[in-house]
Amino acid sequence: MSDAENRFKNLVKKLEFGAGMQLVPPADFEGRNYRLNLCFKNLEELESLKARLESIMINPGLKSILN
Repeated sequence: MSDAENRFKNLVKKLEFGAGMQLVPPADFEGRNYRLNLCFKNLEELESLKARLESIMINPGLKSILN
């Protein structure tokens, strides 16, 4: 496993995306486009994911992943 992959996995783990949400890095960590996958069954689950995402977005750990 590459250093970039290990670093990414550790930072994502600290951000606690949890069930229903997954941050996918660029292929081979070459590029700048990340993908965010959300999985939900109903509006309530989507609202919960939204709240969690808003919390993650202000976390400095996300900034270190994206920079």
